Amino acid sequence: SALEEFRKLGDRPGEITALETIVRVQLASNDLDAARTTAEEALAAASAVGALAKAAQAIQIIAAVRLLGRDFKGVLKDAKLASQECRERGNALGEAQHWLAIASARLEQVRVASPPMHFGLEPTSDKPQDAAVTKR
Repeated sequence: SALEEFRKLGDRPGEITALETIVRVQLASNDLDAARTTAEEALAAASAVGALAKAAQAIQIIAAVRLLGRDFKGVLKDAKLASQECRERGNALGEAQHWLAIASARLEQVRVASPPMHFGLEPTSDKPQDAAVTKR
């Protein structure tokens, strides 16, 4: 595979690009566990060579996969700790990516907890199970 060839050549940027492509395929196949594992490999490879932008992309993918699995509390906890670590190391890009993960986790928490608010659909009570379609 391309990944194996890049690794044989010691081409870290090529390896990272191959891992990113593999993650996209795994996400398209809805294989979240494999996507997370591969994104973690990409993060480690990018961090090893100081590719901050690639590492930040991997962080975003890992958080997104965890959010798809509704691991809101875990993402919030880990992102808060990681943003502090990034700040201490002077990695502003990594810190920003972790703050984005926090915002995304909060947004997904609200989406899951709230009733659908589509055109023509309004809640008739505070209970999501009691939501009903209303006409204007």
